[in-house]
Amino acid sequence: MMNIISWNCRGVGSKAFPSLIRDLRHEYGVNFIILLETQISGDRGKQIRDKMGFDKSYVVEAVGRAGGIWCLWDSSKWIVEVLEHDRQFVHLKISGNNHNPWLLTAIYGNPHKVYRRSLWNSLKEYANNVILPWCLMGDFNAMLHNHEKQGGAINNGQSACKDFQDCVSTCGLVDLGFSGWPFTWKRGNLAERLDRGLSNLDWQIAFPEARIKHLPMLKSDHSPICLQLLSPMDHNRGRRPFRFLASWLTHPDFGNVLWPEVQSNCIWRIGDGAQIRFWDHNWVPGLGRLDRVANQVSSNFNYSNSLMEFLDVSGHWDTGKLQELLPEDVVKKIVAISSPSPWKGTDHLAWGLTPDGLFNTKSAYQSLSEEQHTPNTVFRQVWNWQGPERIRTFLWLVAHNAILTNSERRRRHLTNDDSCPRCHHHDETVIHVLRDCSYAQCIWKYLLPPNFVNSFFNTDLKDWLMQNLTSKNDWPCLFGVAASSIWHFRNKLIFNGQSVPMVTAVSRIKARSEEFLKVTKSNILPRNLQAAGNCYIAWSRPPTDFVKLNVDGSLYAYRNNAACGGVFRDADGRFLKGFSCNLGGCSIMHAELWAIVHGLQIAVVNGYQSIVVESDSAAAIKFINHGCSPTHPCAPLIQDIRIMAARLQHIIWLHSLREANSVADLLAKKGQDMPLGLHLFDRAPSDITYALFCDCYGALRLRGS
Repeated sequence: MMNIISWNCRGVGSKAFPSLIRDLRHEYGVNFIILLETQISGDRGKQIRDKMGFDKSYVVEAVGRAGGIWCLWDSSKWIVEVLEHDRQFVHLKISGNNHNPWLLTAIYGNPHKVYRRSLWNSLKEYANNVILPWCLMGDFNAMLHNHEKQGGAINNGQSACKDFQDCVSTCGLVDLGFSGWPFTWKRGNLAERLDRGLSNLDWQIAFPEARIKHLPMLKSDHSPICLQLLSPMDHNRGRRPFRFLASWLTHPDFGNVLWPEVQSNCIWRIGDGAQIRFWDHNWVPGLGRLDRVANQVSSNFNYSNSLMEFLDVSGHWDTGKLQELLPEDVVKKIVAISSPSPWKGTDHLAWGLTPDGLFNTKSAYQSLSEEQHTPNTVFRQVWNWQGPERIRTFLWLVAHNAILTNSERRRRHLTNDDSCPRCHHHDETVIHVLRDCSYAQCIWKYLLPPNFVNSFFNTDLKDWLMQNLTSKNDWPCLFGVAASSIWHFRNKLIFNGQSVPMVTAVSRIKARSEEFLKVTKSNILPRNLQAAGNCYIAWSRPPTDFVKLNVDGSLYAYRNNAACGGVFRDADGRFLKGFSCNLGGCSIMHAELWAIVHGLQIAVVNGYQSIVVESDSAAAIKFINHGCSPTHPCAPLIQDIRIMAARLQHIIWLHSLREANSVADLLAKKGQDMPLGLHLFDRAPSDITYALFCDCYGALRLRGS
């Protein structure tokens, strides 16, 4: 954003003035400032300008203590050429920030009407030669309309200036409007709008979202006015959803730009392995092409190698061969992938940037975009907030900067005034109305814990929400109630004209917060205690002539390692077979499915034709019953399960609670400390005998224990 301030400062000689200008620069992001009626000239004026932080300037010196126009700017933002100057104006040619050149005229109209006539005549003459976008701003010392005055009496000396009106009309200029207090000059009970911005039509087309803002009065009886040059492409970009345009497909460079990116983000899902080349296809999640991570130089392997060439005689991955060519961490990822088999369907190409492997334009756009799209943790904290849904929704709108403040209404062209309806000195932004307004500040100071005061008022909106929603104890609830209540009190003032006293507001907020906390603690927390206290879980035996297979998966994130395990028991609860498997690097869902795959393979080998399969993963059972798309990462394992299940006479799929699956859980965790691969147990390991004993005799376990 590039902002320009014009201010009739009524003298620049005070010691604090340079500091005041630096504060204005910081507060409003100003990189060009026009100071009028400076009343200082010569070396003293240069010393003052040097303290303001601008590296370029142009000066029309004051005559005695009358007049003076200072134009100061940052050369890194603006390229400025002075075209013409007078005691009442400076014509400048401006370029920079990727904009085409345009004209800016700094105006200081003489306080005497007679002398101002030369200004109007000069502007009319200059307008005849203008071919560029043209903007004028400053203190015109004249009103365009009678309603631009408050107080006093309207007479010939203090009404709208007909010469000014004629100049604006002749030059083809349009008033740029304003936001904030409607007057820029005040003395006693008399207030007038003397400072303004004007432009021709070409300038408005070049800067369609530019606006003038009346800033609070400082040391002068004139308000500074700020010209904000808002670019429609830059303003509020983060809240515009992505839309794919079909016309892009007709662009000659569409394929050249997009297709390489598409190829790099595609990944193969293994079926029969016929289409996948081992070295130069992307088929291992998170690795890309394997020739880039191989131990050996490229001359030692053949790019035409298929996946089938890296299987042993049993159809499993040849771990020894893989370890000769690839690092151990890569081998662990490969052995966790279901190997190709002629019994499976064809290989499928999937989109690697979505969880289900299906392509969508949003993920493709994000991968092409230079801007990194990182998850916003604020939204997660909002939806985890414990309290009424209505307040949670309000906090979600706050996090999106989307509640309908006057600033937001001004952005949507619903109003020209974006000032705060309480203090009238600042824009009514989200952070202002909820925290920085004097009314809100007084409420927060009553509510804040002592250790929060220093940091509470010094952060932006996102950090403010994160700081307060992630706090411990009961503060997040009180914070959410207070924020929504402050907004409610603001709306009562706007729509009903009711101003809620500070003490009443604080007492209402505390009462509502205590009520919500009471409900939350009595309704949410005891629900878990009730479930744990009244619900008992036990392992159940299979029907006669059936064998029960309990399976489970295990993932140690700190090791980036997954394992699985399972146990076979008969109708009397006796141990028949068990297994543990160190899978290597894969997800917990893959581990749950791998446990079922290995369990079914063992059942087929041992002739268990009627089995009940129990898993504590509801998602795994749902995948088996309902299937998934061939592009899904779990699709190869689902194919393995269905192939093995077809070899059994009777099979029942059940979901069990974790407390009834303790033996399989122990075997899965046991696999974490075993060598890579499958390990069978014909006898029960000693570390599961107690759990087997408890299951066999129907021991009950508390839900949640």
